[in-house]
Amino acid sequence: MTNELHTLKGLGPKSVYQLKSIGVYTRTDLVQQGAVPVYLQLKQHSKTISLNFLYALAGAIEDKHWREIAATRREELLLQIEGQQTLAALTPTLDNNNEATL
Repeated sequence: MTNELHTLKGLGPKSVYQLKSIGVYTRTDLVQQGAVPVYLQLKQHSKTISLNFLYALAGAIEDKHWREIAATRREELLLQIEGQQTLAALTPTLDNNNEATL
């Protein structure tokens, strides 16, 4: 399997452009970072990123069509997003508490 983004299932030229804009240049980059973290990073840069992009990212990693991912892993991916967002919301609080006790 090639490492080029444009050859991955479900990623068109616009998707590849958006990924490269956040530093994801290869399949290896995408796999190492993971579909959910990459999706959340894309959401920070563009509010128009839809959940279908998340499913496409997971599909690109797994070599499956995004609709198959949406049908079989939707709940799991949404829970991962919720968990990452909760962790991100708590991180400044934890950092502030640590600084206060030092």
